[in-house]
Amino acid sequence: MTDSKVDTIRLVFPHLSGSILVLAGLYWMSSAGVRALLGGSLLVFSGLLTHPMSRPYVTDAITSTTRFDLSEISTGVLAVIVLAGVVSGTVMLPSDTAQTPEPETTEQPEVDTNTNSTTSGGDNTDSSDGSTTDSTESQNTGEGTDSADTTENSSDSTSVEEQTAWTVTVTDVVDGDTMDVRMPDGSTDTIRLLGVDTPETSASETAPEDWEEIPTSDDSRRWLADWGGQATSFAEERVSTGSEIYIEVDEEADRRGSFDRLLVYAYQDEEADTSFNLRLLEEGYARVYDSEFSKRAEFDLTEIQARDAEKGAWGYTEPTEDSSSDSSGSGSLSVANVHADADGNDHENLDDEYIVFENTGGSSLDMGGWTISDSADHTYTVPSGFTLGAGESVTVYTGSGSDSDTELYWGSGGAVWNNSGDTIIVENEDGETVIEYEY
Repeated sequence: MTDSKVDTIRLVFPHLSGSILVLAGLYWMSSAGVRALLGGSLLVFSGLLTHPMSRPYVTDAITSTTRFDLSEISTGVLAVIVLAGVVSGTVMLPSDTAQTPEPETTEQPEVDTNTNSTTSGGDNTDSSDGSTTDSTESQNTGEGTDSADTTENSSDSTSVEEQTAWTVTVTDVVDGDTMDVRMPDGSTDTIRLLGVDTPETSASETAPEDWEEIPTSDDSRRWLADWGGQATSFAEERVSTGSEIYIEVDEEADRRGSFDRLLVYAYQDEEADTSFNLRLLEEGYARVYDSEFSKRAEFDLTEIQARDAEKGAWGYTEPTEDSSSDSSGSGSLSVANVHADADGNDHENLDDEYIVFENTGGSSLDMGGWTISDSADHTYTVPSGFTLGAGESVTVYTGSGSDSDTELYWGSGGAVWNNSGDTIIVENEDGETVIEYEY
């Protein structure tokens, strides 16, 4: 080989190899994952140090920041540094970056929503099967999380943020539209049912203004909070902790919400036709969340049908009160408060289920022998001799306790007042109706 050819190679090689290293490093830095970012950065650094045009800038920058003058080291030592950077960067790059295409799902799992309602007291709801399919919701966008793990039981090596469907295990039902799940790779995530919104379970946090045709009042807030609790029970019955469900995202909607929850449709299994999201709408446990998603029209129609049929929370009516004076015409009894939804299981917390009565008249009411009952004929008789003074109130608890001038205890073995609505009937000793109050 002639000297001129050797000189040409010596001139071209650093330019070419440096450029290749920089381009390779930039490519890997644009890929997902921390390893790709770090490995790519080392390749870019090695390329800049190799290329004769960029080397002076790199050495000057290192000298000014570290006081280590690279310009004084020999070419051999510099080559070793570059080689070390290339080797380290290559080792840190992900070993497998191939992505397997997502399997297309043509049918979506069905969640059975049949429940039985009883006429006895306590938290009873009525549900029936409804229509079909899935849709998607874009509840306030938020950033997703990286997952470098891969599923072991499938040839699909894509990360959680790249897949669109999974079979997951439910670890906790947070409320009617939110669940914690364990992903196939063993990681955990929180999912939010896409396109639907169930009421909050606390009356102070409910928003009647979001529910068309439901007025905003303390009574409607209590009503929605009650149905929020029932939506949670509905979810717990059909998507129980420990069970496997099939979930998928909608590629036309946001992947995650503002709380970084994965926005999905949930199904009983991969073969089901109807999503649990849609079931909530069909039975009136949820409203459509105002956002953009592929099946918005279908979800809107389902909500309208539930609202027209007064299903679930859509069955709200403003309370009517028919109160009259006692037999002597000297007092007036009214319902001041209804607390039908006890914390937790109503049947296990009977003293948190109660009705408050108030004497709004100008004189005392002798209520001894009066009866208080519900629409299912559960009846409580006020103890003989009990008198409610003018302007005073008494709380009647469903559970057991010691009676006083302000507290009476039904002594029932189970919850009495339906969370979804009931009728409070008060009759005096003569069997005359004093109050017939619907809530």
